[in-house]
Amino acid sequence: TIMIFFVAMPLVAGMMNFILPLQLGVRDVAFPTMNSVSFWLTASGALLINVSLFIGEFARTGWLAYPPLSELQYSPGVGVDYYLW
Repeated sequence: TIMIFFVAMPLVAGMMNFILPLQLGVRDVAFPTMNSVSFWLTASGALLINVSLFIGEFARTGWLAYPPLSELQYSPGVGVDYYLW
């Protein structure tokens, strides 16, 4: 999950942020504030998921966070809460 959401997707988004204005021949992207917001949302999401590592309980849901593995019966504790929020 961390590799996909916090390495691969930001890498692709960053490359498109760099390449797309060059292809269009413009000086900057159309919505620089939205780019900044997406960066800070990604950073805060990474921080929130990694907080559960320091608490001592990470989400034990396997590859995917789908029920029933993310329910209270199979994954008790607060690790899933930090993972989902």
